[in-house]
Amino acid sequence: MGHRFSGPLRRALGLLLLASLGPLASGCGGGDAVEVKKVTGRVTYKGEPLGGALVMFKPKGGSRVASGTTNPDGSFELVTSGATRNGAMPGDYDVLISKVVEVDAKGNVVEPAKQEYSPTARQERTKQKSVIPEKYNNPKAPLLSATVTDKGNTFTFELTD
Repeated sequence: MGHRFSGPLRRALGLLLLASLGPLASGCGGGDAVEVKKVTGRVTYKGEPLGGALVMFKPKGGSRVASGTTNPDGSFELVTSGATRNGAMPGDYDVLISKVVEVDAKGNVVEPAKQEYSPTARQERTKQKSVIPEKYNNPKAPLLSATVTDKGNTFTFELTD
């Protein structure tokens, strides 16, 4: 009995998997430290902070993916797998942002704390809904970009419809 994931969730999970496989493709020997620069920022949607969103910096030049989750105030800090501290490797990135919520059969958002974890209840809530336009999470045609440098890596992303 397999689970089916909708487009936004499938894309977010795929990108998260890609981020976690970065160290395997690059090698993860004991002495190979990944040098990163601190990267922070804030995401808003329609002028309001967007909490609980996945922010992913996908390198244009083939280095490691960096990602983070926004706090309730929309702020985030990136993490790169294999690094000894938070941040991203210097370079140019496509930025992908997604936020999905689980909805019931009527389309109402189901809060995680109120979810029942029985097979029957799970079958009634198998739909995922994107909170923001999916155009912000399209790796084939990214709308957002960022350049990580040696210092001053604070980014603001103001999303609209």
